[in-house]
Parts: sequence; structure tokens; C-alpha cells
Amino acid sequence: MKQVKQLKKVLKKKTFLTAALVIVALSCSAGAWWWYSHNDQGVVTSPPIVEEEYTPEQELADAKKQLEVAKTKDERAQAYQKLSNVYANRAGEQVQAVTYAQKMVEEDPQIDSYGQLGYAAEQAGDYKKAAEAYKKAASLATKTSADDARSDYNYYSGRAQQMESR
Repeated sequence: MKQVKQLKKVLKKKTFLTAALVIVALSCSAGAWWWYSHNDQGVVTSPPIVEEEYTPEQELADAKKQLEVAKTKDERAQAYQKLSNVYANRAGEQVQAVTYAQKMVEEDPQIDSYGQLGYAAEQAGDYKKAAEAYKKAASLATKTSADDARSDYNYYSGRAQQMESR
């Protein structure tokens, strides 16, 4: 309690100096002029948030790094899925997407893995392989009692039929 009283005394004496230092520091920092500016309605505005653009090269590097540090089977499967998605969206590199999706299936043969393989094969133009993968995903899906249109079974069955019709 005694320390708090001493601190209050020091702050009373140093208040002007402290306030002056804060003002100088804020005025020197980048963007401070915006922080304290007002819009035309007189409302204080904050500085705009500027996010760096996430380039495809950064996305690929991050996905490769995720695979490097993956220790568990699930982490590796997630890394393969990310790599598959990255390559599926890169012009001319969709075959790589299929390769990573197949590795995902080997690592974790679940419904999502087969769905990813179907998507990657579809992006690569291999509709036969996409249909097979979607059918496998549908076979792993549980039919709901209502068999509603949002179920995984209906989604993957529908995708398989679309691939077969191409």
C-alpha cells in the first residue's frame, strides 16, 4: 500500500512529462496521424488494417513446411490435403494435386481423403479416377435416416454421377 502511495506521488509530479513523451512517441510513429484524425462526421477513426497479400508461392511454401514438421499420421494427412489443394488450384500442376491426394488416402483412408482425391482428379481432368474416388467416399459415408440432400453420401454420389457423365 505504501508503494502505491509513493507511485501516485511520483506520477503526479511526472504527469506532464509522461504525457509529453507519449504524445511525441505517438506523433513519431507511422500512422499515428490517422489514428488521431477525425472523419468528416467528427468521429475518431482508426488506421486501416493492411494485410499483406498471400501469394501462391507463400501458400505452397507453407504447405511444404507443414509436411516437414508433421509428426503424426493425422498431421501428415492434413499436410497432404493442403498440398493437394494448392496444386489443384495452380494452372498446369493439377497432376501434383492427385499425387498428394493419393498420399493422403494412403496415410488416412477416410471419407475426406477420398473426397480430396476425387476433387484433385477432377481438377486434373481425370474424370474416371474422380468418379471412382467419389464413389469410394460415398461408400464410406453414412446414409442418414432422412437421406437428406446435405449428407455426404448424397454429395459424393452426385459428384460421381457428374464425373461419369463427362
